[in-house]
Amino acid sequence: MHVANFMVEGSEGCSVVSSVDRVAAEILRYLRDHPKAADTSDGIATWRLSRQRLTEALRLVEAALSELVLRGQIHRQVTADGRTLYSARKAVQDPEGGQQ
Repeated sequence: MHVANFMVEGSEGCSVVSSVDRVAAEILRYLRDHPKAADTSDGIATWRLSRQRLTEALRLVEAALSELVLRGQIHRQVTADGRTLYSARKAVQDPEGGQQ
């Protein structure tokens, strides 16, 4: 079995942490927070992958939205409750009556 490793920067510099140890710690944290939880290995893998993909997708979407706002291609509005909404920019009418 091949175990993937990655570098983690900590207070004592960089150390190698195995992916298995990281996932094991994540599972233990979840079970500690949800003591009545029980699932199969398939179920746990599906839950973890779904959450991982959601997190990755959210980062990509937020980066793309920021880029579109910076380019002036979409509009960003912060609501009274602090949520951020994105929408198409309203078309600007040029002096001859057409849209730009």
